Amino acid sequence: MQSYVPKPDEIRREWVVMDASDQVLGRLATEVARLLRGKHKPEYTPFLDTGDFVVVVNARGIRLTGRKEQDKVYYRHATGRPGSLKKETAAEALAQLVPLRPGAQTVDVEWHQSTSSVVLSKAPQVTIGEQAVNADVMFNMPRNRWLLLTGGPCLGPAVLFWSYLFVIILAGVGLGRLSWTPLSTRHWLLLGLGLDLRILPGTLGCCS
Repeated sequence: MQSYVPKPDEIRREWVVMDASDQVLGRLATEVARLLRGKHKPEYTPFLDTGDFVVVVNARGIRLTGRKEQDKVYYRHATGRPGSLKKETAAEALAQLVPLRPGAQTVDVEWHQSTSSVVLSKAPQVTIGEQAVNADVMFNMPRNRWLLLTGGPCLGPAVLFWSYLFVIILAGVGLGRLSWTPLSTRHWLLLGLGLDLRILPGTLGCCS
């Protein structure tokens, strides 16, 4: 019997928005941890990131049971090293939460997702249940891959690769017509491509 290990392109992640109003801190943290690790999914693997993206709203309305607001103390080292010990109660930590005011503040949320090297790549769907959200998706391609085409709501088919390829073809045709060079047009084209990249296969990217 073989153990199933999901591949990177088989992992599906969802955006989950959780309202912390009148929620018990420990129980909410347990549920958030379960979603982040992906333990609610059948393809859960302890050493892989199979979890979902979780956004917690209304954190100021979190609730602690008993006298934990006064008795629970958080300790931290301000410098990250032994010494300079700082402590604060749960009530003091909750009082420092900054309320979000639309239009007056900017909140940046970043995450990184690694995918296997395939011919067609598709960006994950970014939706957190809010309409006034600006989401930017960035692809970082390896140096030995070519981005041939992109697509999406705000993207067109124009990629800088095509202008570079046009210059190579134009230079190859011009140099190939010269009689004093022993190289033909085909040789000049191969030489131009080989000067920049060692591996020719390209990657077709699709952003949605």
